[in-house]
Amino acid sequence: HKRIPALPLILIGVDYWQPLVDWMKNPLLSGGYIDPEYLQFFQVTDSIEHAGNILVNLCDQYKAHVTK
Repeated sequence: HKRIPALPLILIGVDYWQPLVDWMKNPLLSGGYIDPEYLQFFQVTDSIEHAGNILVNLCDQYKAHVTK
């Protein structure tokens, strides 16, 4: 099977999502249940503009990868 590249998950609403992030970092990461790279798959923001920039950068990276 061919794997697709990892795509970022953008979580909007820091106050809402921060408890999940803290839970993933503390018991899961510190307990060795997840690898540190898993925390790179998502970003938490309160800014729609920041979320848009993440998507634009992702598209630019994808285009660069495809045109190699």
